[in-house]
Amino acid sequence: ASNRGGANVNRKPPVDEPTPGRRACRRLAALKFAPLALLLGVAACSSPNQEAHQHYERGVALLAKSGEDDLMEADKAFRAALEIKRTLGHAIYGLSLVAEKQGKLREQFSYLNQAVVQDPGLFDAHIKIGNLLVGAGQLDKAQESCDRASSLRQNDPSSAILQAAILLKRGEQAKAVAMAREVLATQPENADALQFMAGERL
Repeated sequence: ASNRGGANVNRKPPVDEPTPGRRACRRLAALKFAPLALLLGVAACSSPNQEAHQHYERGVALLAKSGEDDLMEADKAFRAALEIKRTLGHAIYGLSLVAEKQGKLREQFSYLNQAVVQDPGLFDAHIKIGNLLVGAGQLDKAQESCDRASSLRQNDPSSAILQAAILLKRGEQAKAVAMAREVLATQPENADALQFMAGERL
């Protein structure tokens, strides 16, 4: 067949290129969904950690109520946090507080030790471990806990009262009384110092 009029029979059909209007719409769509994609990306990265802390905070709030049902729910909340983040020392410490309120001293002691393994900076946990060890007559270990606590917070009244309790158990009553009185001299309403003095009738 002849190529009439000089037409190119091998020419490819024109590509349906987007018009300027279509290109503008696509750019708008990309901009519209970009914040959503970014939000989802951030949520995916941070949500497990945030969720663990949300469970922990809920446990703390329930623990403050101190009702029997509240303690059970607090226990569940702390455990839910640990299912997400097993190394969350504060949540383990929360379980120790639940056990303490329930009078389960062995469980409390176990959780306290687990908590300081995960987070050695838990000052209150070291103090509670020390007090439990004093009660059990393990004064050398109690002193170790007291020293750790003191290294975290120097001149803290809780450390001073723990040290006083250790001294008293060692028979150094005068030193123990002096330490407790030093705390009361600066903090007359300090509950630990008042309890120490009243408990020993000093």
